[in-house]
Amino acid sequence: MSPPCNFLPSPELPHKLDVLKEHCASLGRDQIEIEKTTLSSATLTIGDPGSAKPVLEAIEYQASLGIDQVILNFGNLSDPAIVEMAAKEILEPARSMSTTGR
Repeated sequence: MSPPCNFLPSPELPHKLDVLKEHCASLGRDQIEIEKTTLSSATLTIGDPGSAKPVLEAIEYQASLGIDQVILNFGNLSDPAIVEMAAKEILEPARSMSTTGR
């Protein structure tokens, strides 16, 4: 796999991915070879399993666009309970998601 191409999740993400695809086509390169990643921040709240829902929805949406890897920055990971919650409520469900185009 080629080096990743990182994007910030935004309303322009679908257009940016289309531009990448068109650019790759003009070079005769298969864009599927490029690992597409995003970087964003997330916050989880202990005792509120619903706080993971918007994070999972964002990951699922990005996967549907062809994003291969979502990199999350949790500002409150100093609490071991948050790390456990992130693993259970986000990482485990996200592992079963498939990326469009792969």
